[in-house]
Amino acid sequence: MKAIVVDHPGGPEVLSLRDVEPGEPGPHDLAVAITAAGVNYMDVGARTGQYGPPLPHVPGVEGAGTVTAIGSAVTDFAVGDRVAWYFAWGSYAERIVLPASAAVPIPPGIDDETAASVMMQGLTARRHGARALGRGRGRPAADPDREGARRSRHRQGVHRGEGGHRPCLFGWLLDGTLAHRIGGHYPLADAARAHTDLESRRTTGKLLLLPG
Repeated sequence: MKAIVVDHPGGPEVLSLRDVEPGEPGPHDLAVAITAAGVNYMDVGARTGQYGPPLPHVPGVEGAGTVTAIGSAVTDFAVGDRVAWYFAWGSYAERIVLPASAAVPIPPGIDDETAASVMMQGLTARRHGARALGRGRGRPAADPDREGARRSRHRQGVHRGEGGHRPCLFGWLLDGTLAHRIGGHYPLADAARAHTDLESRRTTGKLLLLPG
């Protein structure tokens, strides 16, 4: 499969398109064909070596796509389901293997690109409510490991709402509460240009990589 690989920290030029071997899902994992991947400041931090998985690595923590295989212990998802996720490294690729706990089902009425573009914003939704989301693209939390530990709680907040008191993220999208804008679409091979545009603030709204 095609994927963006970072071999060493640096500028956007270190984002290299390669052929890599796809992994196979473990018992609690999903394999997903990626439709769209969000471009975030967290990805920039991983590219420059501030944090992230060991090098070399495939960057990107947010995306959406279709489940192609499931682990033996997975009961919440099936092959063919559309899912979105956040805090799962390896999203700048045609395919990803990620923990099922990182994924949420995409409901009817929301396309994959929209779902991929708001997952990181869902963390803001848990903290500040829908009004905070309307401000557009912001810097995510600087500690991905700590935020990743909150994945299960956030998954419920995104998909189901919390305790019946706060609407879920996808519900806000469907009822128009959440103002949402995609600022640019880039082929996977143009990940470096997407990072350049993100850091220079040349665009407004969420930037997406499209592996297909």
